[in-house]
Amino acid sequence: MRLFSRILAIVGALVLVTAVSLAAVVSYYWIHDGTIEVRVRPKQAGGDDVSIRCPAFLARAGLALVPASRLRLGEEARSALSAAGEMVSQLRRCPDATFVEVLSREESVRVSKRDGRLVIEADTPGETVSLAVPLATAEVALRAIRD
Repeated sequence: MRLFSRILAIVGALVLVTAVSLAAVVSYYWIHDGTIEVRVRPKQAGGDDVSIRCPAFLARAGLALVPASRLRLGEEARSALSAAGEMVSQLRRCPDATFVEVLSREESVRVSKRDGRLVIEADTPGETVSLAVPLATAEVALRAIRD
């Protein structure tokens, strides 16, 4: 085998090992951290159906890249961060449950914990909206904003 062929084989093997390792790391974090899901479904014709599923580890990475000067909050919001962080910490320890459910003739809202995620669902005459955020990601996000 010629020298060039050997070098090419070694480089190819390194690229393959790197790609497989990267795929394994991404898969691990995707499974470990879960996904953030946002869904907006219009009830009238012509509305835009929006569905976003984002690996939660990307949100964590994004928060790490945002300069602290860009994470500006009002004084009232900043004072609530400690309470919000403690609430999320406690929610992680409690069993799955529905915490708030408000029903009217035309609208409903439900806030619950399911499978380690905070789930918020709203149904109005115009649209149905749902948001699901892993509690571990919410805890990290609140800590990053607070610090």
